[in-house]
Amino acid sequence: MDTGSDFNAAVAAALRRARADRGLTFDELSSHAGMVRRTVLRYLNGSREIPVPALFSLARALDVAPHEILSQAESSHLAQPANTPSGCEQSPRLDATEVGRRLTLLVEAQARGRSSSRGYDEISPELKRHGVLLSPRTWTRLLDGEAETVQSHTLAQIADVLGVDHIYLTGPLSDPRVDAIDAQLEFTRASHAAGFDSLAARMVADVAPSTLRAIAAQLSGERSP
Repeated sequence: MDTGSDFNAAVAAALRRARADRGLTFDELSSHAGMVRRTVLRYLNGSREIPVPALFSLARALDVAPHEILSQAESSHLAQPANTPSGCEQSPRLDATEVGRRLTLLVEAQARGRSSSRGYDEISPELKRHGVLLSPRTWTRLLDGEAETVQSHTLAQIADVLGVDHIYLTGPLSDPRVDAIDAQLEFTRASHAAGFDSLAARMVADVAPSTLRAIAAQLSGERSP
């Protein structure tokens, strides 16, 4: 068992509980802490080690003393069985807000939802054929990052219908496949918005995520007033 990684995961879990208790969105928490949203997501998902300065900033943003977060983490960490095989450890559960962000990006990149309720009218019949029934309210909550109870197999079915690897809707931010798909979708969405649909559909799979994001940012910047 990696003790350092386990304790970092326990700190991340304590921060997630504090965020949920205070009802803050990731955007609000990021703004209060003065951090980039993606970095905060990685800290709270346990996929990146949380340095002390970041812990203090997040604790202040959550209006909780840092030592309280550490105390909760220590109690949780010590309560874990010492002989748990490392291969049996579960990865941190993907935050509902992050699922909502990814699914929204996926829907927007595929230009779904232009004539329906954020893609629901188009995707729900296909999901039914896969044996998945989602109400309009559940779909909206899922996109808004509020559907805490959606199971991984449901997300995998949605990924199938939308034509993306399951890992994108179920995997941690630390997975390079998630980062690559994320960058491709950001690029595709920006290309669609800029009117370059044919460009968006070709030759992005082998382009580095950082390059795709740079192009997407340029396209978005050119559209800004």
